Amino acid sequence: MAFEPSGSTNAVALKFNSSVVREGILRLAHTLRPKDGWVAAVLLLFNLLVVVWSVEQADWVTTTNLVLLLLFAALTSLALYRVPIWSLILLPAGLGIGFIVIIWKLSSTKLDGITVGGVQEVLERLDLWWEAARTDSISIDGLPFGFALMTATWMAGFLGTWLFLRYGHFWGVFVLGGIGLLSNLTFLPPNSAFHLGFYLFTALLLVARVQAVRRKHEWENRSVKVDDHLAGLYLSDSFGLAILVIIVAFLVPVAPKLTTANNAYEFMRQPLLSIEDDFNRLFAGLPARRPLGFRIWDNVMAFQGSIHPTTTQVLQVESHTGMYWKARTYSTYDSKGWYSEHTITNPIGYKPKFTQNVSDLKRKEITYEVTPFYDSEIMFASHQLLDVNRDVMIETQSLPIFTIGSSILEDGEQLPEYLRELGNNLTKVIAENDPYINNFQLRQSLPAQFRIEEVHRESGRLIEIRFMEALPATTEVLSVSSNRGKFESGEPYQITSAVSLAGPTELRNATTNYPAWVSERYLQLPVDLPNRVRDLASSITRGLDNPYEKAIAVEDYLRTNYRYNLKITPPPFNADGVDHFLFTLGEGYSEYFASAMAIMLRTLDVPARLAVGYTTGDQVEEKPIFAVRDSHSHAWLEIYFPKYGWIPFEPTPGESLPGISQLEDQVLNTESGVLGNFDPLEEECYNDTGDFLSCEEGEDASATSELKSNSGRDILSIWISPWAFAVFAILVLISGTCYLLWRRFMTIPNDPIIAFRRMTALARLASAGPDVSQTPYQFGVQLRDVFPSQGASVSAIVAAYVRNRYGNKYPTASEKRLLAVAWRRLRLPMVKTIIKRRVQ
Repeated sequence: MAFEPSGSTNAVALKFNSSVVREGILRLAHTLRPKDGWVAAVLLLFNLLVVVWSVEQADWVTTTNLVLLLLFAALTSLALYRVPIWSLILLPAGLGIGFIVIIWKLSSTKLDGITVGGVQEVLERLDLWWEAARTDSISIDGLPFGFALMTATWMAGFLGTWLFLRYGHFWGVFVLGGIGLLSNLTFLPPNSAFHLGFYLFTALLLVARVQAVRRKHEWENRSVKVDDHLAGLYLSDSFGLAILVIIVAFLVPVAPKLTTANNAYEFMRQPLLSIEDDFNRLFAGLPARRPLGFRIWDNVMAFQGSIHPTTTQVLQVESHTGMYWKARTYSTYDSKGWYSEHTITNPIGYKPKFTQNVSDLKRKEITYEVTPFYDSEIMFASHQLLDVNRDVMIETQSLPIFTIGSSILEDGEQLPEYLRELGNNLTKVIAENDPYINNFQLRQSLPAQFRIEEVHRESGRLIEIRFMEALPATTEVLSVSSNRGKFESGEPYQITSAVSLAGPTELRNATTNYPAWVSERYLQLPVDLPNRVRDLASSITRGLDNPYEKAIAVEDYLRTNYRYNLKITPPPFNADGVDHFLFTLGEGYSEYFASAMAIMLRTLDVPARLAVGYTTGDQVEEKPIFAVRDSHSHAWLEIYFPKYGWIPFEPTPGESLPGISQLEDQVLNTESGVLGNFDPLEEECYNDTGDFLSCEEGEDASATSELKSNSGRDILSIWISPWAFAVFAILVLISGTCYLLWRRFMTIPNDPIIAFRRMTALARLASAGPDVSQTPYQFGVQLRDVFPSQGASVSAIVAAYVRNRYGNKYPTASEKRLLAVAWRRLRLPMVKTIIKRRVQ
């Protein structure tokens, strides 16, 4: 009996097993093979990977590996697309698998150095984010954005592959990937746009491959013999075109000189830019990736991470006094940022229906001119705005209405301190006159600054009273917006403001008799404010009982003990922004310093609010002109002092408010209004640190002549001004052009052929020109229909032309005079017709 060696048996088994595995793989590959082949599927996968690489390079927030997530989503789609079940069932299954995978991966992700505590925490944090989105509040949690990135990755991988494999649609892939790519590039620096080139490159190759394969299948179905290498040839032929496209794609987003292409690129991104405010509000914890060149201050200001201001000039202010240029103020604070609430919008000149005829003391009116260098939704002003030379809308506080129920008074419940005097008076008068008290008796009990808005009774019994408090006589302007949508770049506006001259002596002696509307709105604090913020404020101001001295103490403490830094980590999702700055970060930029001082003062019962805008800027060559750049964007706070109003304070290290001493003795021109028109200083006139440099164009732009009636310049100095010379040169150029055009088209000719040609040229401009098939007489008939009152003139010119052109007869002196009269009568009506038709 013979036996085979064991080694041979193992070799045969190994060979058998490998062949079985190989056949199984080939069978599986054939079963799952896309209709357009594996090459097309690989190109599609690369097209999606470009988008994912773009997102991962941005490093928005810590997530799982998005490339692996995309591959898993594509494999899931590949495994499901051949299952003979309706898509309505399989699609939710695939999306459900993705949701489970994403939640599972997020539950153990480390964000900002802290590991997420399981699935339950992930769901809770997503719920908090949804609540912020629904209620227009702020979220600084990075986890929801990580969830959004992972969800978008899964959707792109699964749905893109599904549409291609099951239905053969690759345009759905491009739509999903294009939206993701443009969304990412919208918030990234322009040099990140090279991903767009690779994206278009793979997209073109994919289209070429798919079209070649489908054309090959179409010919085979028609029994046309086709070269097996046809698809490959199509792919190689498209490679050169794809290379050209990628070069163009590199240039489109980053070359400002290619204005047409760049404008098209920006137009595609406009829908994404329109949601930028909501993006910043709901994902405030993300670091800034794309320097905008200017700041956008909406009615919400969230605590953010790192920011990247630029040296782009945003404003030019002509003022004899340096001031902070305010965009808006915020009244309501929560742990994630600030809101502008309890406001109304009215045309400028609006006056509340109930005011106190008292104005703030120690204020001086100043008129200045601001020229924005970008299309701004809000106007920049200083201190207490009084007047604007534009038709604008002002945001001001709504009327302060307070409601007190009789049951509260009867039960002796504690009212806020700012309503305590009012409540005591009402309690006394109700006790003396029983619950059926009349309105006259109620009015008699009110302090002078209150009046009854509405009284609610049931069966004659007093149930509830609504009171209105008087507002200041000067309307408090919180922000200014344009009636036309935006203040356009380069269009100046003139503002008059009342600037406070109150010094330390006056503010130190101010009372604490705050109006109720001030106490209600500007002493507001979130209920979950950490106690250590209150304790720190108390310890800093221990022994001080004066609001001004408390403010100075807190201001000095912040300027001394905390470091200014633009590159910081945002607060954790469950942290208070001020608390995080004071006790964890120890550094930050102006929004953090001003917020910390405002909130600490509120814990000490000192009314304060946040103000945002720009600092003074750089004075240009000792002229009354300030060049304000994006790097001057700033936040500070304003504190309310009875009789003096809102006074600015500066807690940020390295910054200082403009002094008020320069205003007290200075004679300011507040009558002339516009001080001059100035062109923007070019950005090239600044170095990398933002310092102003002297360059020829910048000096010309900044040293514009001040052509005022009281400037004292004589006529000679005006003529030697380069701008006057430029205007003169332009006028000469325009005059010369008009003269040449008149000579070319309008002067009286002696030659009938020249007269006919000029008439034909003007007729073409009036859309009444001759057709190539028309004879001169047919053209004359057509022109007489257009100019019926000039029929004789048209006929005279046409007849003279025909006689000279075809009859070879030169005009006589009388015919020349007739030709001149005809042209003199015809030319101006034709010009008027041209202008009328062009305008319409």
